Amino acid sequence: MILRGATLLTLDPAHRALEADLRIDPSGRIDGFLPRGRTGHPAEPEHDLSGRIVMPGLIQTHVHLCQTLFRGMAEGLSLFRWLRERIWPLEAALEPETIRASVRLGLLELLTGGTTAVLDMGTTRHLGAILETCEEMGIRARSGNAIMDEGDGLPDPLLRDVAESLAETEGLLLRYPSLPESRVGVCLAPRFIPTVSDGAWRSLAAFARQRDLVIHTHACETDEEVALTVERTGRKPFAHLTAVGAATPRLVAAHGVRLEDPRERALLARSGGGIVHCPGSNAKLGSGTADVALLWSEGIPVGIGTDAAPCNNRLCGFEEMRRAAHAIATLRGPEAVDPRRVLDLAGRAGARLLGLEERIGSLEAGKEADLVVLDPRLGAGLVSGGDDPHAAVLYGAGRECVEEVWIGGERKVRRGRLIGWPAGPILRRAGRAAGTLRARMEALR
Repeated sequence: MILRGATLLTLDPAHRALEADLRIDPSGRIDGFLPRGRTGHPAEPEHDLSGRIVMPGLIQTHVHLCQTLFRGMAEGLSLFRWLRERIWPLEAALEPETIRASVRLGLLELLTGGTTAVLDMGTTRHLGAILETCEEMGIRARSGNAIMDEGDGLPDPLLRDVAESLAETEGLLLRYPSLPESRVGVCLAPRFIPTVSDGAWRSLAAFARQRDLVIHTHACETDEEVALTVERTGRKPFAHLTAVGAATPRLVAAHGVRLEDPRERALLARSGGGIVHCPGSNAKLGSGTADVALLWSEGIPVGIGTDAAPCNNRLCGFEEMRRAAHAIATLRGPEAVDPRRVLDLAGRAGARLLGLEERIGSLEAGKEADLVVLDPRLGAGLVSGGDDPHAAVLYGAGRECVEEVWIGGERKVRRGRLIGWPAGPILRRAGRAAGTLRARMEALR
């Protein structure tokens, strides 16, 4: 396939914007670029994308697909009240079928909004339902059980021995190995320090090292969380993660809002682990905002994520990148905002956190053809008289501009609609499942 006529935002190390055609080989990888209009092989199909912008598919490195049904059920609460009063009781009420409905609804929104890869955190059980649904719908994903074996305010159904959780993970690795070539794979997802015992941290850290798995957790999201961590462990979050062996290059920690202590940042930088910036969630819950420019300056990798539907409430990667740019400008001034580097949060930086930087995150020969096609005619915000297409996309693009989405050279979205998955049945099932979930939560109280 040759994609003709589009402007290509490569997000490669040189951040090239090319007026060229893009060739995809039969394996679904990018074969290379052709000068505009050069004839390919006579047997190669061509796809006219004149006037469009093609860029890498967005990579979101912190989402909670199992919580999509909770949207609108946990409003007006700060983090710990939000968790204890609403989110944890709702998660305790989840069953495989409600999880599948929740994941389908989330993936409908993510895929049609240009997101092609996610790092997801599930609840403490039923991980197989998440992985199966991601596999069915074709997104690139890593997901893990939200390991929790202690903590104040946790409903009993969410408490789970770490050995039991790791045994489930071991079994799922047979079908969903976390290899670079795997479309869907397993990670480890300990919720955060206040709900994971020291022994559990050491066990899961050893498990992750042996199997080269991502450890996906939350850290330094709020002052209360940091204070609770110090009270329980005698250490701040990244000092504790270092002590239990979890601070490695495979650590992906969501939020990083309260990383004011330079010693904590130094520990994180030395570990090689990264932070996921979630500006929408952090603003809605009143947590603050991560100082992304400071993290960059100290060599800490940063990705981006919408977090979950009940704390955002939208799962739009373009909207989240724009919020990130605004947060950087608010903290450090508009001169600190480089549109190319902000777009990289959902590009090569996100791929690096997933361990997939050799396969996705930029338009380069040999990489998977994970693409999003933007049509300026679909959204007035992309119509720009400026000369920087990166800035035009960062500040003007939204899900309304997404015309097509490709993953591994396979078109998943066409004319803004998910191929093979009509929206109507997904929405109707989600509505029914939300009612079932709410009733089950009330019955468990």
